[in-house]
Amino acid sequence: MGVLNITPDSFSDAGAFMGTDRAIEAGIAMAAAGADLIDVGGESVRPGAQPTPPEQERARVLPVIRALANRGIPISIDTRNAATMAAALDAGARIVNDVSALTHDPAALEVATELAARAAAAEAAGIARERIAIDPGVGFAKTPEHNLQLLPRLGLLLSLGLPLVVGVSRKRFIGLLSGEKAAARRGPGSIAAGLHAALHGASMLRVHDVAETVQAVRVWRALVAAR
Repeated sequence: MGVLNITPDSFSDAGAFMGTDRAIEAGIAMAAAGADLIDVGGESVRPGAQPTPPEQERARVLPVIRALANRGIPISIDTRNAATMAAALDAGARIVNDVSALTHDPAALEVATELAARAAAAEAAGIARERIAIDPGVGFAKTPEHNLQLLPRLGLLLSLGLPLVVGVSRKRFIGLLSGEKAAARRGPGSIAAGLHAALHGASMLRVHDVAETVQAVRVWRALVAAR
């Protein structure tokens, strides 16, 4: 899953993809580099970010979603706003990626219990279970110590019977572990953490560095298959 943030204030690539044409070009490049899915977002949800009006969010993402979807590129919409979800699906997005798990509330409980409850709530609302994936939310409402406790135990979440999406790319805990302060230079550490997540059952990695991660995953899979 390639990350395409059309925002001026995302933590790792602030403003890099602002502008419809630039964002479309970036999405096409990610797909060419091996991304199976492009995650398009128009609001930063980094800690301390100011909320983006949903109208502005939609103005940022909808032209890009239409252009990429018309090229046959699978798209997910990274939003917590229901109106944006609906408009994005109408524009060609196939998946909704909601950081709030349909609650629009950043408060976090114990991870497995919370995810099980949110999956059940989604089913109760009419979303088929086979259309639900879960994300433990690395870096959201968690300290670096929480992340280090969570990542080695990802396998416990597999007991919920749902595909596991993991986003560790360029997160602050990568910087703390590696000593790299600049988010854009945390690629190697992000790949290491991503391969760890794949080893522990992640079905999808949400990343900024698509080509590099694709290469690493291909080599890792080949080595595992050759054992």
